[in-house]
Amino acid sequence: MRFRWLPALMALSILLDLVSPKAFALLLHRSYKASELVDQASIICTASVLSTQAQWQEDIRGRHIYTRVRLGVGQWIKGRAQGPILDLDIVGGTVGDITETVSDAPVLFRGEQALLFLKGSPLQVVGGIEGHIPIFNNQVFWNGRRVLVGTFATSLGLGQASDSVEPNEGPPPAEIQAGPKITGIVPDIASAGTSTEVTILGGGFGLHQDSGKVEFFYRAGKPRIEAPILSWSDTQIVCLVPVGDVADYAASASSGPMTVAVNSERSNEFPFRVTFGYDRTKWLNGRGVIPYYINENTADCADGGAAVQAAASRWNQTGASFRFTYSGSHLNTTSTNNRRNEVLWGRTPSGIAVTYSWTSHNGLEECDIVLNDVEYTWSTSDTPLAKDMDVQTVALHEFGHWLNLRDIYGDIGDREYDMTKVMYGFGSRGQLKRDLHPDDVAGIHHIYPPAATPATPASIDYPSANEDGRYKITWPPCTQASSYQLERSGDGGLKWIQIYDGPHVSLTESLGPGVYRYRTRALNIAGPSDWQNGDWDCIVLVTAAR
Repeated sequence: MRFRWLPALMALSILLDLVSPKAFALLLHRSYKASELVDQASIICTASVLSTQAQWQEDIRGRHIYTRVRLGVGQWIKGRAQGPILDLDIVGGTVGDITETVSDAPVLFRGEQALLFLKGSPLQVVGGIEGHIPIFNNQVFWNGRRVLVGTFATSLGLGQASDSVEPNEGPPPAEIQAGPKITGIVPDIASAGTSTEVTILGGGFGLHQDSGKVEFFYRAGKPRIEAPILSWSDTQIVCLVPVGDVADYAASASSGPMTVAVNSERSNEFPFRVTFGYDRTKWLNGRGVIPYYINENTADCADGGAAVQAAASRWNQTGASFRFTYSGSHLNTTSTNNRRNEVLWGRTPSGIAVTYSWTSHNGLEECDIVLNDVEYTWSTSDTPLAKDMDVQTVALHEFGHWLNLRDIYGDIGDREYDMTKVMYGFGSRGQLKRDLHPDDVAGIHHIYPPAATPATPASIDYPSANEDGRYKITWPPCTQASSYQLERSGDGGLKWIQIYDGPHVSLTESLGPGVYRYRTRALNIAGPSDWQNGDWDCIVLVTAAR
């Protein structure tokens, strides 16, 4: 039987393309509260990226590529500089055929608009990627919702965007776009590689698709992925959310800006969120019980095998019609096509870990995982050192590739899509990510549907009284859930309205005076759970400031 070998099919985060050298830095990610970003920033502003230029630079950290980003300020929200033009030097970029990528550094593109938290002299972005929030149509994504920039500033305790740049001192206003323009995407969140259809609304697309294309974001600094087109008219395009190969790597559409290109004209960027990407290949004959073997051949930790098993078990807990089964130890120190699925520590071409996959025309026949024991030290501690890679975190991601879920690299500014998911393609030393995001769960459920609906959320919590109209409703996660719904009643439970449908297990309300009650349920592809009802009312006395 002839096999197709996919070398290094899915590396956790960072793999070198064969066609050009690259350097990568793996940094310890730290999550910032919004209040911390505000406190640390001396300047908060909205701005357009006027130009970018990358060059090599020597500094105390060594020789690196830096990108000089020139910004035209739109509004000052906190603080103010002397003029409307700001320059930032951000580590990372491309010079010739060499690209340096730093996982915690923002990447800004010419023409984009963003809300930025800045400090220092010379100016730097506060909090790395968290201090750079892309703006789309005067809106940002925050906590899973679209929020007007002015409203977002208010929520930070800063009031409305305080000061606009005067026309005679700022950059020239953008010309009205005469080419293709996107006004909406329905739905604006979906999975990739699953034949999911989306409808793009707008104008200037032309009557025929012969000279046009739709492109989805893949990863900063990489080419975009062209979508298969189902129908095309001047005001509406129907396409599929794509997966594809980019620079010989099995890529997926990721959360980020999507565009329509017609001849030489490109539309505005419109944000699209991707839940997961799927390679469309299942295990041979669709079988759902996959044995695996472990060689604990690292000297860094004594219980690496148990951590690998814990990672496999977390995928099993989703209730999907699929199971990883531990079948014992092995002694191999390299990955080889031997008809057994093996996990081991050893040398990889690059990156933190790599999954090797062997397929035939019938489907997947074997997968191996090699964790890089040459360049990284490994830990199973609940509090790993900043220099260590967590075994369970990395194995959880790599087992996702055994399911043929693809890496996703998006960042739309909400600190969730795609950064919080297990299948997010960047990893960091010292990072713990041992639980699945509901979108990761949705991925395995799409491939191997569960037979049962998820368990009902164990509880729901919200206050019985509130004096300012702003409070949070929370409920515990369910391991078999891919999403949640929350409903509110204003008449003691006689009539309900849905106020949330998505992956979060909390929602912050902002309401006027009244009496409110809540209920929630979990969902997966098999259907919804029963409702978890709050049997008490929340009495709101004062209208929340919006």
